[in-house]
Amino acid sequence: MNKSESWYCRIDGESFGPLSLTQILHYIILKKVGQDDEVGNDGVTWQPLKQAKMLDPQSVLRLEGLISDQDRAYLEATLSWSEHYQTEAEESDETVDKFSEVRRRGVSRSNPVIGYLVIAALIVLVVGGSLMIPQSDIEIVPNCTSTPAPNINWTNCRFEKAIFSNSDLQGATLRNAFMAGANLQASNLSDADMAYTNLSQTNLKGARMDGADLRGANLRQADLRRASLIDADLSFSDLTEANLAGVNMEGANLSNVIWTDGKICKQGSVGRCIKNF
Repeated sequence: MNKSESWYCRIDGESFGPLSLTQILHYIILKKVGQDDEVGNDGVTWQPLKQAKMLDPQSVLRLEGLISDQDRAYLEATLSWSEHYQTEAEESDETVDKFSEVRRRGVSRSNPVIGYLVIAALIVLVVGGSLMIPQSDIEIVPNCTSTPAPNINWTNCRFEKAIFSNSDLQGATLRNAFMAGANLQASNLSDADMAYTNLSQTNLKGARMDGADLRGANLRQADLRRASLIDADLSFSDLTEANLAGVNMEGANLSNVIWTDGKICKQGSVGRCIKNF
């Protein structure tokens, strides 16, 4: 399969997408996509993720230094319990030994089988687009027509090229929103939940995002000049060609971030990007 393919996911009868392979991987690790959820490439034909045979067991063993040991063990354990790959695993004594070691450590959490293309895409694909995944843990219904305010819920809302400069959005929930090209200059986004939000080409000059959750966010070509991202979580976000002049990232989690030059920040990068070469 082509790693640039779009994917669709069906959860409890409701379909979402298109999603990148990287986005699916994130939601697998975060347990928002399970083994019995369904995937497909066209939004019409579906198969359970656990039966999709999208994963080469050996690929997980090549993730050293790219994701945390905990997540890697998580994937290894998932493979070891998959009957779908039992025969393949038995063909490699080394692989079987590694899987057995994981079992002895007690890592046996249930998680879906994911594609080797997902693994390959982990550090190179753009985390882009509007990701519409149901948020079962959010009880308040998003109000996409409300004006900006602290703690507002704009989950999954679409604000392409919207003008929100100098707004107070402290503690707001903007998860999975589509805000490409929006103007958020000098806005207060401290402690906001912007995980997986599309902020590509967004004007964030002088914005305050201290403590914000920006995991997996698309910040390609965003203007972050003089922005404050103290203690923010930017893990797995995409900063390709973003303008970071004068930005403050003290204490920010930069693990697995796609940096401005397209290189990947190592797991454990805090405050500055330690690149994988």
